[in-house]
Amino acid sequence: MDIRKLEIFCEVYRQKGFSQAARKLGLTQSAVSQQIKGLESEIGVLLFDADDRSHPTAAGEYLSVEGGRIIAEISDLVKGVQAAGGIASGQIRFGMIDVAAIWIMPKVLKNFQNEHKNIRLDAVVRATGELVDLVMAHQIEFAVVVSDGLPDALEIRKIYADSIVAIVPKKFDDKGGVISVKDLKGEPLILYPPASHSRTIIDEAFRRNGMVPTVSMEMHYPAAICSLVDQGMGIGLISELSAKESRLEGQKIVKIEELIEARGIGVVWDKRRRLSPQARALISML
Repeated sequence: MDIRKLEIFCEVYRQKGFSQAARKLGLTQSAVSQQIKGLESEIGVLLFDADDRSHPTAAGEYLSVEGGRIIAEISDLVKGVQAAGGIASGQIRFGMIDVAAIWIMPKVLKNFQNEHKNIRLDAVVRATGELVDLVMAHQIEFAVVVSDGLPDALEIRKIYADSIVAIVPKKFDDKGGVISVKDLKGEPLILYPPASHSRTIIDEAFRRNGMVPTVSMEMHYPAAICSLVDQGMGIGLISELSAKESRLEGQKIVKIEELIEARGIGVVWDKRRRLSPQARALISML
């Protein structure tokens, strides 16, 4: 059986469609269809329903489980061979959230490249939830993410304790630089979207104080939140690392007692997979 065809089949199964899998794999839909037809011809059974090609047959369901296991074992075999041969060359595909890409990883990556000039680094910058999905789908080896409230299937190594801070107008009474979430009662707040891990941390801090945040607007980008504060739209709550990178003109940064070092940042990977020696070497530098 052609392993590449098996990999394409598993991606079609995961994406629940040929066109979605084609986009994920960087192939044309026609090429994906041809590979699946070739695999079906090779093993002599239909893997997807003849009338609805997005729906797997019983044989397809079986192959998705066993085929995925075989692909993982082959990947582990390759990594083991690479480990035996050292890490002189190769590639690491990993992910990181935006603040990690700006504040945590640049010096680490520079030092790593100085020591391992023939290892290619292939990184994606996404939100925590998206990166976790990529790790679990084995699209990337590891990710640097907000490390709180993640699935048990992930190995988590915390590397930084970040805070959630308030971005307020300069005239705001900051009580000496540290306020409580109680001081934000009734204030219009500009927050991360509900799906964000940081938003979960914020909502939980309010809940513990018997409060619900008064949401003026939801926005993912910290720089945009700061701009909205400048326009009088409300008070922004963002990561302290993000606040350091933002250009604050008519605002100031105020610490929130309940949210000091409340946002863990860590490196995560799938417990079921063996990291490549290249990835382990990079993680060891964090």
